[in-house]
Amino acid sequence: MMIQEVVKPNPKQIDKPLTFHPDDRDMSKEEYENRFRTIILPKLEANCTEILKVYRRAKHFAYRGVFGASNANDFVAGIRTDRRAGYLNLKVTEASNEAVVELGGVAHRGNSIFCSANFIQAKNWGDSMHPYIVFPKDGWDVTYFKKLGNTYMYYSLNGIATYGVSFNSIVKRCKNIFIKKEISFDKNLLGLYLGTKVFELLIAGDSWMGISYKNKAIVEKYLL
Repeated sequence: MMIQEVVKPNPKQIDKPLTFHPDDRDMSKEEYENRFRTIILPKLEANCTEILKVYRRAKHFAYRGVFGASNANDFVAGIRTDRRAGYLNLKVTEASNEAVVELGGVAHRGNSIFCSANFIQAKNWGDSMHPYIVFPKDGWDVTYFKKLGNTYMYYSLNGIATYGVSFNSIVKRCKNIFIKKEISFDKNLLGLYLGTKVFELLIAGDSWMGISYKNKAIVEKYLL
């Protein structure tokens, strides 16, 4: 996949809370399959061709836990480009994001959604028993430094772009940024700093569609 500039969504749209059609939550499997076949599938085929190629090759999905989604079947949301610090404190997050850019990456903690090939891990990130299968709109970017690890997601989605920067080069550049910002640096935490190993896949771009894991069998039937 070509590395390209992040398409910035409209901030006025992405700051709104996720909203769902009230009837969608109580659909039967038959009703949702009809919805998927007639409404969702055409949208995916028209707007998410890049990730569909990856999933069809890998026979596996990336998942994301979502706060506030409750039992919704599906939704569309923007990908924020001004995401606030979460797992790491603000200074470390800013240094980590700067390091990714310095190393030639695009997707980082400040502009991405965190995804995982691990269902349990994704479920633990959100407040729902059902994480969501991730379908980013075409034009998305992913950053993965293969010298920092070999997570299952990397091997499953082996069509993603990787950065062949040497481990020593990654350490040196990141350390310089951390020292400049007066932050203690530990090379053993590089995977944590740069978003690999822990979160496995960071996707930046315009927007994404989430489809509940409870409908995985339907998604597989029509897509894989």
